[in-house]
Amino acid sequence: MTSGYMSIRNNTDAVLQVSGIDCSPIRAEVHETKMTLEGTMKMEKIVSFFLNPGTSTIFTPGGKHVMLWGLDGYEEKQLNCNFLISNQAPIKFAFSIKYRG
Repeated sequence: MTSGYMSIRNNTDAVLQVSGIDCSPIRAEVHETKMTLEGTMKMEKIVSFFLNPGTSTIFTPGGKHVMLWGLDGYEEKQLNCNFLISNQAPIKFAFSIKYRG
């Protein structure tokens, strides 16, 4: 399992509801790390989130990020993905794959 990071910007005039992610054949989910009332960090799956017109969201360690499972043996230099958008066509993007050994 590993994490993916990026920044995204809504350049449209509409509010976009990101309702999921598809990086087939790799399993992917959008997650967010949050601080609990007890002072510990907790990671939660995000089912959907909104991106207002003209705004950006940065996916970083300790915040929103994409969790990826199944990259062992994945030979490609990039992973093509789609953000699933409610009532609209998916938004295509790609992660650069960087192996750290």
